[in-house]
Amino acid sequence: TPVPIVAQWEVAEVLDSMGVTNVISVEPDVAADGSVVYLSTADVLRKGLALAAAQGIDAGQAGVLGHRDHVSRCLLTAADVGMTGAVPASVRLPKVYDAESGQP
Repeated sequence: TPVPIVAQWEVAEVLDSMGVTNVISVEPDVAADGSVVYLSTADVLRKGLALAAAQGIDAGQAGVLGHRDHVSRCLLTAADVGMTGAVPASVRLPKVYDAESGQP
């Protein structure tokens, strides 16, 4: 894809396995004890913007994809950091939760 995709590592991993190019993976932070530190939506966004900026990408506008119960918060979070976000009209957002998620 010619448009860069900044994605949380779980999503980036799936996109990579599908052969999608131009994906910037936002990897989790690791605590001193080796455990994975949960990243909030805002944390992922800030870290992803920093990774994009390091590659010379100005991510001022974004298509926002996420769980349908969370997409409004994701759009507001994007606005908080100065990005214009929108949900692409043709995309059906997921509505099922992952029972194996590490998220509290």
